[in-house]
Amino acid sequence: MSTLKHYLVCCVAFLSSCLLTAAQPPVFPSRRPGPPTPARAKLPLPDGYKNYLFGKDRLEILALVRKDPQLIARDADFIEGFEQEDRAVLVTEGKPWIPNVFFLFHEKKLFAVVIAFNRKKYSYPLLIRTLTAKYGRAKVLGQDMTVWQNQKTRLQLESSLRLKYLDLKRFTEMKKKFNPELLKKQLNKLTTLKGL
Repeated sequence: MSTLKHYLVCCVAFLSSCLLTAAQPPVFPSRRPGPPTPARAKLPLPDGYKNYLFGKDRLEILALVRKDPQLIARDADFIEGFEQEDRAVLVTEGKPWIPNVFFLFHEKKLFAVVIAFNRKKYSYPLLIRTLTAKYGRAKVLGQDMTVWQNQKTRLQLESSLRLKYLDLKRFTEMKKKFNPELLKKQLNKLTTLKGL
């Protein structure tokens, strides 16, 4: 009889524990099948950096740089008469926070902006947090590079603390025209002897 009583007490204890745990949510909720839902961007990716919008003419960008209190021009373009020359890169400084901002042009139209941040003032994780708070979760999150991208714009943050704004449409056009053979050096044993 004591065994039967013991058995009944165990069954009642087991059933009561089952009822208690059934009312509570699971500790580890089951994973839903399928890919994770993408993060919603808080703001759309910009078509350039600040007022320096992609597709603007080189002379328009020069005029904007002259008015920008955060950027200092250290380029020949700011010597009168040189601004009309067809150059692909415009270099500015934003000291002490930004050592350089590079504006890149193709056919005198802005297609990329590269910002080099001061490593003593900023860190890679701080810039990732700032951009994530503004634009949402990145498409690519890596130790050396983080990328936010849509159909028109690519924002690429590198661990070297360079932030690149890139117009994908113009970049794709340039890439089609680019010939990688131009980068290959002509190797000839006689050219080595000329330098002796």
